[in-house]
Amino acid sequence: MNEAVPKRIADLLKQINTKLARKIRLNFNEYNLTFTQASVLILLMENGSMRISDISQKMGLSNSTTSGIIDRLENMDLVKRKRIKSDRRVVEVYITETSKRFASGFEKRMDQSLMELFSKATEKDIEDIVKGLEKFNSILDDH
Repeated sequence: MNEAVPKRIADLLKQINTKLARKIRLNFNEYNLTFTQASVLILLMENGSMRISDISQKMGLSNSTTSGIIDRLENMDLVKRKRIKSDRRVVEVYITETSKRFASGFEKRMDQSLMELFSKATEKDIEDIVKGLEKFNSILDDH
């Protein structure tokens, strides 16, 4: 393998992440949420209450980063934390009534935003992207 390839892959991933976050953030200005905050809310809407460690794992973030995101969402009254009675060390996070009120519009906005991003791609382009991402994900699982 050419020595420049790993750096090129890392650079492309960084560029894609930045561009994707920027484009999606534009669609969520009214909510004053970052892409990551919106992703955490959607994860909680889909799964119900979750432990911070489980959110971290699903999002690919450290527990401390996830905890900071949860802090900000809690300050916005979008999530709450609660300790589990059977094990006081375990904290679960759940969405609030405030989140539930705009949940369906929020998820629709996220779906529309992603559809808009891929509107100029051909079916073949999308198949190639999915196939490449699945392969990359598989490679990461193997290591």
